[in-house]
Amino acid sequence: MISLKDVIIRNVTTDDINTLIDLVVKNQPLDLNSPYTYWVLTKYFSDECFILEINGKAEGFLTGIITPDTVFAWQMGINESFRGKDFAFMLFDKLIEVAKTNNLPISLTIEPSNRASFSCMKKYCDKNGYKLERNGECAISLSEELKKCTNYKTYETIYQI
Repeated sequence: MISLKDVIIRNVTTDDINTLIDLVVKNQPLDLNSPYTYWVLTKYFSDECFILEINGKAEGFLTGIITPDTVFAWQMGINESFRGKDFAFMLFDKLIEVAKTNNLPISLTIEPSNRASFSCMKKYCDKNGYKLERNGECAISLSEELKKCTNYKTYETIYQI
């Protein structure tokens, strides 16, 4: 059993780039972005990005960005052995704090086939009295050439909390 004293959620630093990449790789089907993307997130959006450490080891993360209109939840992953234990909720609580401090809603996208992510967010919202509302779609049209050389997802549903 894990004690809360063994759990730390902290903001990221540029020293966490390799850790973020490792966590993304371990948490497929998340899209692995370039190291530069993770540098931008850790350098310019560290107040919206978090690492979950359990017994001193990184076991999860949440990356987000803030705009004048919203706090956008970019990616979140929890290593498999720690899923279903409310650690994702603890991470999302941190992003909710950012949104409340800035008086902004949270936006996020979920690929329609990713039922686990949708279920997690729906459960979080239901538990905390928030509404998870569909707010459009993100449909990106890639050329046939790009489709052949990438595995990028090109359609996700946009939600707002």
